[in-house]
Amino acid sequence: VSNPVEAKTTKGRKKIIRKATCCDLKTDCKLADKAAEQLKFCKARVKDRDLPMKMVGARFAEEGKKLIFFFTAEGRVDFRALVKELAQTLKLRIELRQIGARDGAKFIGRVGPCGQTTCCSRFLRGFKSISMGMAKNQGLSPNPTKLTGMCGKLQCCMSYEDDMYK
Repeated sequence: VSNPVEAKTTKGRKKIIRKATCCDLKTDCKLADKAAEQLKFCKARVKDRDLPMKMVGARFAEEGKKLIFFFTAEGRVDFRALVKELAQTLKLRIELRQIGARDGAKFIGRVGPCGQTTCCSRFLRGFKSISMGMAKNQGLSPNPTKLTGMCGKLQCCMSYEDDMYK
């Protein structure tokens, strides 16, 4: 699978400019490895500051000039001092983005109770709302611990199986 070099279009979607070259792919791999190292450093800084957040991932943007860290947290977190420290230490533009629990599980990618990679990591692009009513429609026990996915929310697969059971 080739990674396209992309540019934004007017509708917010990205347009493919050209097929990625071997040099592009090598650069992408190097940046991914470097982002993983920086994520470890950021996790240590978060732990030192005792911030109530879980660092999930990191990605470089703008050809390695900007580093974006993704995290999950229960509520709002004041991370201004952390961003300042990271920017000074890493000599990069830093951005921290809070993502939801489902997005966090999608980012990490795990194996679900069915034995396959979680649906959110494999093919789901958006998340529909899921209710216990869907579990009742499917004749499942209304036990939230058995119906909970890796993210701590109700399993996404219930939403796309619900229509069949109705």
